[in-house]
Amino acid sequence: MSNVFTTTSPLGYTVSCTQVRWDNHILRGHENMRGREDTVSNTVANPQWVFQSDEFPSRDVYFSKSGHTNEKLMFVKVIVETDTCCDAEVVSAWMQPKVSGNIGVIKHVNPKL
Repeated sequence: MSNVFTTTSPLGYTVSCTQVRWDNHILRGHENMRGREDTVSNTVANPQWVFQSDEFPSRDVYFSKSGHTNEKLMFVKVIVETDTCCDAEVVSAWMQPKVSGNIGVIKHVNPKL
């Protein structure tokens, strides 16, 4: 199975996004993510915030600013499954206008952003 990307998160996980996940879930449900593979990879590698999911204990929720779309600030939201000690996988990714949605305890804040 090929990967769209593999990167390291600031939490120490090696995070991959498979081609199957990218094509069959992310693009199918979030067409505006087409061509944004690097944006999603960078959100995992260099997020502004990482939260524990309040719905799934084995998932973390990564956010970064993506810029303005139609004069509205948007954030990239990436859900990462962290079942093992070292490896993790992207579950989904999309853009949204606020840092919100099934987020719990904050696990990481990037002080440089």
